[in-house]
Formats: sequence, C-alpha cells, structure tokens
Amino acid sequence: MYSKIVLVALFCALVHSWTYVPVSDFNMVKTSDLIIYGKVMEQLSEAPVDVNRTYEYFKIQNDQVLFEEHGELPMEVIVRTHGGYNANTGESTHYPGSPSLEIGDKVVLFLKKHPSANGIFDINHFGLGAFHEIVGEASNANESPVSYAYRVSDAQDHSDTLRIRKLDNFLTFIRYVAKINDVAQSAIGRIAPFVRDYTATIDSNLFNMMEQSRSELHSRYNTMKTSKGQGVRWRAFDAGGSVSWYSSPSGTPPLSGGGVTEIQQAFSAWNNAPDCVIRYNYVGTSTASGGLSGGSDGVNAVLYEDPNSEISGSYNCNTGGTLAIGGWKSRGYSFTWRGATWLQIDEADIVVQDGISCWMTRSGSNASKNWANMLTHEFGHTLAMGHSCGDSATGTCTSGSDANNAIMRAYLQNGMGPVLQRDDKAGIRSLYATCFPNCPAL
Repeated sequence: MYSKIVLVALFCALVHSWTYVPVSDFNMVKTSDLIIYGKVMEQLSEAPVDVNRTYEYFKIQNDQVLFEEHGELPMEVIVRTHGGYNANTGESTHYPGSPSLEIGDKVVLFLKKHPSANGIFDINHFGLGAFHEIVGEASNANESPVSYAYRVSDAQDHSDTLRIRKLDNFLTFIRYVAKINDVAQSAIGRIAPFVRDYTATIDSNLFNMMEQSRSELHSRYNTMKTSKGQGVRWRAFDAGGSVSWYSSPSGTPPLSGGGVTEIQQAFSAWNNAPDCVIRYNYVGTSTASGGLSGGSDGVNAVLYEDPNSEISGSYNCNTGGTLAIGGWKSRGYSFTWRGATWLQIDEADIVVQDGISCWMTRSGSNASKNWANMLTHEFGHTLAMGHSCGDSATGTCTSGSDANNAIMRAYLQNGMGPVLQRDDKAGIRSLYATCFPNCPAL
C-alpha cells in the first residue's frame, strides 16, 4: 500500500477546549510573524525563559521557512507551548486546547514572537496555528502519495464541518499570501487554481484514520482525563464544600457592573445542573494575577486583558482568534470516588484575551449574553468538561444533534446565553452526580 501524508490541526489530547472565533487561512498568514514546516527535534529539559511559569519548550528543525518577517533564521527555532509540569512549583497545569508536540512530529506552525524573549515563539491564535502530519494509506496502488491538511473550521464560510486542504497547494497559498503585501482576501478567487483550490472532500476512511491517531477517542459528551485515562474533578463538593472565584479589578468588560452579573449567571447554570452538587461562588475582586502559567497563588480567578501574555497577540474582530482559555492545576493528589481513582483539581483560572470588547458589542449582538455564554463555556472547562464536538479530537458537529446544541460545543452559539443543554447536563452528571450512571432520564 502507498502512504498518504495527512496534516491535521494539533490539539492537546489530554484536554482540548478553549473559546475562539474561527480564523481564515488568509488571516492566519497575515497575523503570523513566522511560518515554518519542519520537524520536532527535542524537548528542552530546562526552560530558557519564564522559569517560574508552566510552559514546555521544543526545538523545531526548519525544513522550510514559508514566511519570516525579520530576516534570516537559524535552522532551528524554539517554540513554547502551554501547560505541563513545573519542577519549581511541583504543579501540573492543564491548558485546554494547547497543541501537543512530540519528538519526531512533522508540523506546520504559524508562530508569533515571544513578547519579551528573542528567538522564542508562541503558536499563533493559541491552538489554531498548529498543524500536524500523520500517515494514512492510499486507496489505489496507482495513486501517487498525496498530502492533506485539515483544520476544524474554514472561517471564510464559518462552516462547522471538517475541511481538509491539499498540502502542496496549501503551502503555495501560504507563500503567496505572505509575499504579496497588498493582496486582499477577496482577490484570492482571481489567482491560479492551484493556489486557491486547495480544499478537498474528506472521506470516511481518511477521517477514521485521523480519529484513530488521537490517544483518546471520545463519547457523545466529553470530560477531561489524564493521559492514562484517569478522570479529573474537584473534590471539595463531595464534603459539602464550595470553590470561591474572584475577578481581576482592572480591564473589566464593557458591561453594567463590570460583568459580575454574567459571572453569577454562569455559576447558576452549573450549580443548578440536575442531580449534581456543584458550588461555585463569586466572592469579589482580587489582584492575584498568576494565571494559568504561573505557580499556585491560591486564587481561582477570571483575569481580564491577558495580563501575562498567555495568549499570543491581541484579539482582532476583523480576523477572529482566541477569546479566552480556561484550565486547572493539580499537585498530583488522587482520591477514590464512586469506586474509581480521580485526579484532584486544586486550582483553576480563566484568562480573557485583550481586545475582545469589539466581539462582545458587535452589531446585532447582545453583549451580556455573549459574555455569559463564553463564561459558562469556560467555567465548564474548569469543572473538567471537554468539548461536545467541533474540534479535531471530537469531530464535526452534526446539525440538530445534542452535541451541536450544547454550550460546550467548540464554537460559541450566538445569542445562547448561560443555558445548559441536554448534552451538557449528561456530561456534568458523569462528574458530579452520585446517581450516575443510573440517573433519571433528562
């Protein structure tokens, strides 16, 4: 059998969710400082920067530099990814959606310069700027090997279906858009077909192969697990306790009361989930700003305007991008509940990207509902809920399905507000209901 090379968007297999507005390929190119196609050669044993924050650093061999903004680059670059284990703090931090890199991977990376360190790069738009190469089987012995690339959504038509790209033409498209300074997105349709026509129809065999490449396949609703399949949850609720949350005092969203009402609405949605005992409480503002990448500061917080530059760049309503990320930290403690061993969540945070006010107040939208919807989604992640569908690990969303209707769908639902749907309720009961799996029908 002949092999096909398939390039797939890289998402963390451990946890895979964050909140974003899809970014077109055109805008992904235009907002990147560096675009490379190469091989993951090494994970650095010591962090070159940010030693007190939790990141992993990888050395990437530059087989092809597709675009570089500032002159020549060495044959290898250092790429920073979010999460992992920090020996200085003794904590593991889990970033929903952070790309997972492994030695030997062939990757196409859209990169942004580290905000303060020369020669270090972040993946552009958090998880959207990383593509991964995997090998499939050709269906015809006379067929030449073909390379493909796929990302969850094509933002040019905001489709929820998986779209794949013909890799060679996709790379040609990247070089073309990067080289021509004044090219407009509307002009792509007038250039050569091999540049613009790089999409292809995905077949079931190819999709199944891509799904099987993931270290964990997912059921209808999805909850977060460790790489060994261990469940993850808060323990505090089991003994009647609660989890207190704060918000940062500066950079509040353009809403009456600074968005506190919407935080409480999001809490109410999860606290009132059927058959569950969840107690999220909002207790005020805090200047604690450790965020997800910092060591434990004992504070669960919603941080506005990305104070630690944990999300590369800034949000732009003309191009889309990441709105917020939510995640949790664990010191590695395990406990037994419902006859199984679970990893204990010790702290959680939500980081809101800078510049998202334009998204909240965009024409024809309800800023309060937008904010409450996004927060409910992100707080779901801090409770260890994954995406129901719509990313590369959970597959496409089917119109009318419970997974597509869920607030935990990968893309925010316009005008939805803080309302749990059937799939959300089923998922959260699997984590926090003592009646599971024999709970009443929803």
